[in-house]
Amino acid sequence: MTPTVELADYILSEELSKKAKENVNLSCQLTAQGLKEKELKKHCDDLKKEKEDMLQILKSNEKIIKENKEELSKVAYQERAMLSTLSNKEKAINELNEALKKHEVEKANLLEQAAAAQDLKDKSIKELNKHCDDLKKEKEDMFEKLESKEKMIKKNKEEYLSKLHEVLENHKQENTYLIEELAAKDKILKEGEEMLPKIIQGSPLQWVHDSIPKCMQTCLAPKGSITGDELGTFMGSLVTTTAYNVTYSNSDLKAFLFWNSLANLIGSMFGQICNNIVTQMSQTDMKKEGAKKIFKIIGKSVFWILLGGLIPMLAGGFIKKYWKRLVVTAATALVVKCGSATLWKLSYQIPTWQPVLIVILGIIGIGIAAGIPHLVKVASEKK
Repeated sequence: MTPTVELADYILSEELSKKAKENVNLSCQLTAQGLKEKELKKHCDDLKKEKEDMLQILKSNEKIIKENKEELSKVAYQERAMLSTLSNKEKAINELNEALKKHEVEKANLLEQAAAAQDLKDKSIKELNKHCDDLKKEKEDMFEKLESKEKMIKKNKEEYLSKLHEVLENHKQENTYLIEELAAKDKILKEGEEMLPKIIQGSPLQWVHDSIPKCMQTCLAPKGSITGDELGTFMGSLVTTTAYNVTYSNSDLKAFLFWNSLANLIGSMFGQICNNIVTQMSQTDMKKEGAKKIFKIIGKSVFWILLGGLIPMLAGGFIKKYWKRLVVTAATALVVKCGSATLWKLSYQIPTWQPVLIVILGIIGIGIAAGIPHLVKVASEKK
């Protein structure tokens, strides 16, 4: 064996001996601790018993203290109640004394006020007597003035009645003059109606008039038959609506023209209603006749405007392509114009040149009404 190995063995043996000694010491300490733990456990058990005994004593003491406290609190409460009642009685006595003092003061004041009121009463009685005398004098003066006013009123009444009599006579003269004037106007109207061509009984237009409900005849044909007034209104609405649908200035519109045409047609109808109202108001006395006649003629010619406008609207209003809309609308308007002119000739036996002239004038009107917007548009684009 080398010396290093021997040295290492020696060191290990020394360390092992030290650890053995330490283990012996630890075992001795553990035995001592075990004994101490037993003593501590015994001491703890003794303390627990003492604690339980003390707790029982404390509980019995607490019961005794609670009973004594309740009795003491009852006695204290009774003493407090007695003290509060005594203090309240003292306050009530003091308040009664103060109220008696105030009552005596108020009694003295009331006696003084009663004396002052008696003085005022005497003075007011004297003043009232004086005022009554003054009122009697004023009453006598008023009676005198009223008598003089009654005399003046009678005089003015007689003068006013005489003036009213004169005014009534003047009104009677004016009424007779107006009656004569109305009779003359009725004669002129009858003569004008007699000058118009009479419709043939059993003719197409007369059949159309007779087929209309009676409640609508006065509005759609006020003269008893479909005359030139209704035909002119129908043709005018047909021409304007057709021109709006076929004008080249509306060729670039991509939407249906029906709704634009409907808006224009509603505007024309509203304008005709306003025209009827203004015409009736200018021809009648609103104070005497009121608004009754206005309501009767408010819808005059409106139906014919609606009918003349709906035909071209329904024919071409839902066609988007311009050339198709132009051909369909123009052809429909031409057929309607020729048919209306033919009905007019058959119903009134008028010369042939008159319905032909009506058709030609309608075509010219459509051309002018459709061409002018296009010319204006071209001129504005050139600028």
